[in-house]
Amino acid sequence: MNVNIYRFDNYRELLRHYVETHKEKGIKYTYQKLAEELSIQKSYLSKVLAGTANLTSDQMYLFLKMMNLNSKELEYANLLLEYERSGLDFRKKEIKIEIQKIKKNESKTEKNIQFKELSDQKLEKYYLNPWIQIIHMALTIEKYQESPTQLQNILNLDRDVFFEHLNTLENLSIIKWNNKKIVVLKENLHLGKSSPLFWAWRQQLVNMGLYRSKQLPDNSSYTFSVMFTTEAAVMDKIQNLFLDFLKDVERLVSKSKAEELVQMNFDLIPWLKN
Repeated sequence: MNVNIYRFDNYRELLRHYVETHKEKGIKYTYQKLAEELSIQKSYLSKVLAGTANLTSDQMYLFLKMMNLNSKELEYANLLLEYERSGLDFRKKEIKIEIQKIKKNESKTEKNIQFKELSDQKLEKYYLNPWIQIIHMALTIEKYQESPTQLQNILNLDRDVFFEHLNTLENLSIIKWNNKKIVVLKENLHLGKSSPLFWAWRQQLVNMGLYRSKQLPDNSSYTFSVMFTTEAAVMDKIQNLFLDFLKDVERLVSKSKAEELVQMNFDLIPWLKN
């Protein structure tokens, strides 16, 4: 069952999600069926879901086995159970810290999508000039592989500058020329937030996106910005919803034909934290 388990703060939410996901897929699955598979009465499962009782470790084992999780996901799910079952305040605090640690680590973008990384020697050349990345991704579209000068004209770049960027991509072993046609050797490159280049690269790319948005007709792009107040737990849920969305985007894009070059940005910024 494909689910981002780190979006859940309580194992009872995971039980509900398991049943509701089956229903959404049109599968006849009920809480009675879940209770039977966990070898408990439905009345006891109702108490568990209401928060007045807990699963045993064996019952949780049976449930997690049905979910087909990896070892890290199993560890996280069992911590959720242990947190609810513990009667010692200091132990609950220790478990909570561990839950939050795993959750923070697994909520990084690079943990949720497939990507490649460049070596340290190549990072600056690729990421500190946004045109390099724009041209690279545009070249995954077949018509520009066969006619790069067409791409140069659309981007309105000086010819010498454009071919200098192509040479850079070739020197980085990201593209190569093959019988007057460009072949893209590497895709899905990703720069993690821990990189010292991250903020400089991102600021440049965001600025390029804003610049391009202003050039387009209103119906050619979609932009949205909002300020709102909420609580920390909801911010975590929003981030996990975005990671789920990102997986869906990756799945859709991987199955689609490369015809358009698209930029997508997402920020979730707490303004009042010191």
